[in-house]
Amino acid sequence: MKSELFFLNADPLLRDECSQILQCPEQTFPIRYLGLPLTFKKLNKSDFTPLITSFEEKLDTWSSSLLSMAGRLVLVNSCLSTLPVYFMSVFKLPRWVIKELDSIRRAYLWQGHSKKKKLITIAWDKVCSPKIVGGLGVLELESFNSALLAKWLWKWFSATHSPWQSLVRSLFEHNTFLPQNSPLMLAFQQILPAFHAVTFFSIGNGAIVLFWHHNWGLGLLALTFPILYSFSLDHDISVANFLQALTSPLNLFRPSFMSSLSAQTQFNTLSQQLYNSTVIPTTLSQDQIHCKLTSNCLTSSSFYKFLKVFPKIPSELNHIWKLLLPPRLKTFLWLMLHNKLPTIDNLQKRGLPIVNRCCLCKNCSESIAHTFGSCSFFKDVTNLALNRTGTTRWHLQDLHPSAIIAGNFTNKQRELLTFSCYFTWRERCSRTVSDHTSDSNTVAFLILEEWRLLNPD
Repeated sequence: MKSELFFLNADPLLRDECSQILQCPEQTFPIRYLGLPLTFKKLNKSDFTPLITSFEEKLDTWSSSLLSMAGRLVLVNSCLSTLPVYFMSVFKLPRWVIKELDSIRRAYLWQGHSKKKKLITIAWDKVCSPKIVGGLGVLELESFNSALLAKWLWKWFSATHSPWQSLVRSLFEHNTFLPQNSPLMLAFQQILPAFHAVTFFSIGNGAIVLFWHHNWGLGLLALTFPILYSFSLDHDISVANFLQALTSPLNLFRPSFMSSLSAQTQFNTLSQQLYNSTVIPTTLSQDQIHCKLTSNCLTSSSFYKFLKVFPKIPSELNHIWKLLLPPRLKTFLWLMLHNKLPTIDNLQKRGLPIVNRCCLCKNCSESIAHTFGSCSFFKDVTNLALNRTGTTRWHLQDLHPSAIIAGNFTNKQRELLTFSCYFTWRERCSRTVSDHTSDSNTVAFLILEEWRLLNPD
């Protein structure tokens, strides 16, 4: 028998009778249903263990020894980052769970299955920033968790006749989603300011729109009239109920409101605005919620972009992802422009006792600025590549790595420069770990071969 019976506050005799009639065993909470834990209490550590375990099991099926960082980035974005989405659409993940999942994703991105810790990495916040502001676009779990839960707020205010909404309204107060002390309600409270910033209401009967907290034509009145709001008896009062009681202020505010001059002044100003407003509730239609981000409804992706991008300034590094380059070269260029390649000067900063000498030109100290700028080997390789591809030559005397993106180059020139930097770095790494060396003609030939695959004409 696969079926089981669960009862809520049922009489023991009724339980026994139902079990005998249906021939089903009785079970108790907590349980797992459709992969999610169902319990009356706050979720404990064991409830999140299957989620963390799923990450580790997924990694065990992958072979990352032959994958570049770009390949591992694809797996992190397409697989690891999507595993908790189903769970996050219902529950707010605790900070410790997010840190645990981030540590797994971060370790795999930088080192794969290797137990050896990567010496040079970039802050995880930067990695999780959108590409438009200079990051790698890895999903930031905490913000996306908030974006997924914001959909429930949208459904609460838009689907006024849904069965689940009627059930919640019958159990709790009219304008309250859940009990104020519930973990989920606390999570909603954290995202409400951002949610109100991207939504507005058109007034129908004013039954579900909160007078103080929703933007329904007069702005967010709790912020506009903070003193008057502090005297309010019900901070979650609806527009309809507030306007109905407006003629008797003591039904809306604490008695001490009458002795506060500043509160009286704000009340008079508010009353005048309401009198002049054309937004008057009627009983003919329902309140409607609208989204400023999209034309139809709030989506998790649009709300996530709002949380991550606004009010950040776009970065020039966003141009990296517009170049016609293989993913491994784009990722390499991103690391190079962040000065996070394991050059000798960067390794010395982390305490490694290494003599700093460029193994390519054998004349200067090795750094990103030298290796991809003033190094004679890099210049020879780049000039040879320019000659063989027929690309217009330019002076390389003052070239700096940042100029690849910020300089006055065409996209073709940026792409060729990136190829030159990448194959120069490959040659540098080859000389570091072995005695095998290639001259500038050989490296330029390798650049030409791969360049022709992307530019057959």
